[in-house]
Amino acid sequence: MKMSIEKKIFKQGNVKYYFSSRFFLGQMRRDIFRLYSFFQVAKDYVRQPIPEKHEFTKLKNLWAKYKDDDDFSVNHQKGDSINLRVIKNIIHLYRRYKFEPQWIESFFDSMQADIEKRQYKTLDDTLWYLHGSAEVVGLMLAQILNLPKEASKIALLEARAIQYINFIRDIEEDANSGRCYFPREDLKTFGLHDLTRVHVTVNPQNYKDFIVYQINRYQNWQQAANKGFSYIPRRIRIPLKTAIDLCQWTAAEIISDPFAVYHRKIVPKRHHVVRRTLKHMVLPHQLQ
Repeated sequence: MKMSIEKKIFKQGNVKYYFSSRFFLGQMRRDIFRLYSFFQVAKDYVRQPIPEKHEFTKLKNLWAKYKDDDDFSVNHQKGDSINLRVIKNIIHLYRRYKFEPQWIESFFDSMQADIEKRQYKTLDDTLWYLHGSAEVVGLMLAQILNLPKEASKIALLEARAIQYINFIRDIEEDANSGRCYFPREDLKTFGLHDLTRVHVTVNPQNYKDFIVYQINRYQNWQQAANKGFSYIPRRIRIPLKTAIDLCQWTAAEIISDPFAVYHRKIVPKRHHVVRRTLKHMVLPHQLQ
């Protein structure tokens, strides 16, 4: 059976979450692929070395044009452009799961900030970006998974934590592109002007202390999210627990060598994903 376009986009954009998401069932899994295809295409436009501003604008305009058009068909056609296809995907989900339109608007705002290479002076500024780039994704995912309302805050915190560890993992890539998502006030506290390889190499201890501080922030958010895991039905905890484990693996790799982010892509191998998934399948007490 040929892999759908949505699956290909998801797999190419985020291998570790693609493999863990495969443990969701049927319609739920297909809708998760729809969701991430939309997000991945938008992110790819804005995070290129030279952002594809025109394509990103077309994507935004398609959303604005069709989001409230009840006559707009979300059925895929052979001649659909990739933009039209993923807009059909997000509108399909928007209608089916009653997403708040502001969630998608916030996502577009954060992606626009990437194009502008906006700087974030304070933690509140960084949290603004995190809301649009990650927290709204968690809220939409919670709707797709049919989680109880009590789980919304947990989904938000989990998405925030996952995005933050990605910031840490991608420090060099972002620095080379002129982006920095960490609060400028944090860099100032640790005596850093920026996070380029040249600068941190001559300020190694400042950089190490900075990384420990950021990992601790991630861990605090992750621990807060973990406290609400009981709201999540057991049948869908396996892929979620797997995703969390992989983030913890990433954090441990960076703590053991903070400069690793400048030397290699810290991405778990497929067998890491499989092993952690099987662990949660055969040790049900860990899903309590």
